[in-house]
Amino acid sequence: MALNKEQEKWLEKVSGYYVDDWKKARKKIPAEVFTEEFCLAVVRQNGWALEFLPDAQKTEAVCLAAVQQHGGALADVPDALKTEALCLTAVQQDYLALMQVPDALKTEAVCLVSVRKNGTALQYIPDAQKTEAVCLASLLNYGSEKDIPENLKASVDAALKNAFSTEELCLAEVQKNGMSLKYVPEELKTEAVCFAAMKHDGWALQFVPENLKTVDLCVEAMRHNYYRDSPMKYVPEGLQEEVRSKRY
Repeated sequence: MALNKEQEKWLEKVSGYYVDDWKKARKKIPAEVFTEEFCLAVVRQNGWALEFLPDAQKTEAVCLAAVQQHGGALADVPDALKTEALCLTAVQQDYLALMQVPDALKTEAVCLVSVRKNGTALQYIPDAQKTEAVCLASLLNYGSEKDIPENLKASVDAALKNAFSTEELCLAEVQKNGMSLKYVPEELKTEAVCFAAMKHDGWALQFVPENLKTVDLCVEAMRHNYYRDSPMKYVPEGLQEEVRSKRY
């Protein structure tokens, strides 16, 4: 059903609203404006606006549209409507939405999606629900060893070694996440593997053996630095001047 003129007027007004604007406007919008069609249109523009919609209009369709636009909107979904499918949609849009997922719905599928987007999400998963697969996926995507339960450390370590057991496997992993060079065995840190890591994340230069730190490799690292600090501190002192002159 199409929106009427008054709904269209309000939809245009709220399209540029932020949280404080919504708090003020919510009391001014007539109750009859809040039909399901209007609420759907609102959350498709700004998913987080779900917070300000009447509970009666937080339907399955409206909540789904909200988390598709903004995963964090899961926080304002009524508990009765939180399903594994909805939570999956939310974490696919924003891995941090995992913080809003009830523990009972933190299934391996939901957790895998979240940690594959950002491994640091492992910290939001109860130890009892951390599996070897989830922990491994976390470590391969900027996760921390400190978030792995003691009872899983041995099996995760074995799985990690298996994931980096050949040069081909190492190459595939560092192309997805340069910092995973830290897990590559020294004997498999070839020029090709190290260059591939630099092309993804220059900070991985800290894990390159000194004998492989050439001017070209260090320049490649500097060109793929996405952090405030510079990986220049990992460039051998004797190469720094030349690397600075060639980095651009």
